Parts: sequence; structure tokens; C-alpha cells
Amino acid sequence: MALANKKITDIFNKRTGASKDAKSITDAVELEIKTKFDNGEHIEDNGMFTNLAPALYAVQQVADDIEEIRRFISSEITSITTSQANAITANTSKTGISTSQASAITANTAKRDATNIYVPLVCNMLNADCTTAQFVPFSDGITEGTSSTNPRNVFVAPASGTIKSIHIVSQNSLLNKGKGVPLAATFSKRTNGSSSLTPCAAVIMTTVDANTVINGTFAALPKSGTLAFSKGEQILVSLQLTGGVPTGNKNYYVTVVFQLDQSNLD
Repeated sequence: MALANKKITDIFNKRTGASKDAKSITDAVELEIKTKFDNGEHIEDNGMFTNLAPALYAVQQVADDIEEIRRFISSEITSITTSQANAITANTSKTGISTSQASAITANTAKRDATNIYVPLVCNMLNADCTTAQFVPFSDGITEGTSSTNPRNVFVAPASGTIKSIHIVSQNSLLNKGKGVPLAATFSKRTNGSSSLTPCAAVIMTTVDANTVINGTFAALPKSGTLAFSKGEQILVSLQLTGGVPTGNKNYYVTVVFQLDQSNLD
């Protein structure tokens, strides 16, 4: 709450010159008033005291309140020490940032690059038999296949980018005799103008029980492998069980995550 406007006005003042008004008195008159007050004449004169008593009482209450405020300020409000004052002047108590933090700010190394966007593609498979490599369906979902030219299995890159990860859950157990088995995901691509499919990156995961997620991060294959692709290239991802095989066909809920360069989308 803000401080209210001042209400009190002068009982008298000692203005001079152009600022002088009806309440202005001289130093001599003020001294005379003070002398009479110090001598208690406002109390000694019974007639004057009787007339002024209520007002004098109110003024005394104000004087007592002011005196209490002075006492509180002088005794209860503790001043700061010399060392505290010096610390404020030198600002030695501040919490600064570390050199590495300052360097990171300067280099802007902690930024999240807005040029790139992450694109998850859902490519679920129904009753899949992954004893042979099955290409996940990027288009209609649930209809996987072994053909690398099947339109369902091909994703045409709308911009340059990289493949990042794959995430798999099955409502069926993917264990073989109670144990997990290797499940390989392979990223392959066709360059523009070529009919050849080239494996570029892979991740080997271990199968788990029903309704449990399997997360895999792709890594470039040795020698000529890569995670990258260019705008217009054909992208395929396959899944294959490479060890002991869980019995029966399984449903696979699959999400593949790509990173695309937005500046290359136009």
C-alpha cells in the first residue's frame, strides 16, 4: 500500500520575502514562544490551560508516539557492520558464473539448434515374422515385407538429415525360452538415380518381455557407413532376429526418429 498524502499543515513558519504568508513569524517571536513553553506558562495559567488542555493532550500523544518511533529506530534497527559495508562496496558476496559457463555463453554451445527438427515416423507391423529381414512400412503401417521396392516400405527424404533412433514395443513376449535375443535394425538408402540399396547404419538390440520398450540408437556401419542422407534419397529400415527366434509371429509397434534440416525443406 502506497504512502498517503500529507495532511498536516504549518502551525507557524519562518518564511521570509516573497514566500512569507499569514503564519510566518520571526526568529525572535519563535524564541519568545519557546521560552514561554519551557517556562510552562501554558500550564501555570489555569484559564489558558483549561481552554487548551484537550488540544495539549492530543499534541502530547503525538509527541509520545514520535518519541517511541525514535526509540525503536535507534535501538531495534541494527546497522550493518563495517565488513558488511565493505563487502557491499566490493560486491565480494556475489555468486558468479564459472569460467566454463562464461565460455559456453560466449560460444553459445548450450543452444538447441533450431535448424534441425526431429521427425518420428510410425511404422507398426502386424503378425511379423522377423526371422528374415522385414522392411518396416513407412506408408500404410502393419504391412511389412521383404521387398525393398514395395511402395509401403520406402520413405523419400524431403530434406537432408540423419537417422537417429528406433523404438519398439510388442504386445507379445519377444523372449526365447525366457531370454532376450538379438534384434537388428538396419538403415539402408538408395541415392538419386540408383537402383542399388546400400546398408549404411545399424543397431543391435535385445528383445524383452511383452509391453516393454526397446530403444536403439543407430550407429554408422564400418568403413563406408553413414547416418546421413540427402534430399530425395530413398530410405528403408529393416528388422531381423539374428539369434534364437521367439516362436510365432508377433506384432511390433515401431517408431523411427529422423533429424531433418529445415533449411533444406524449401
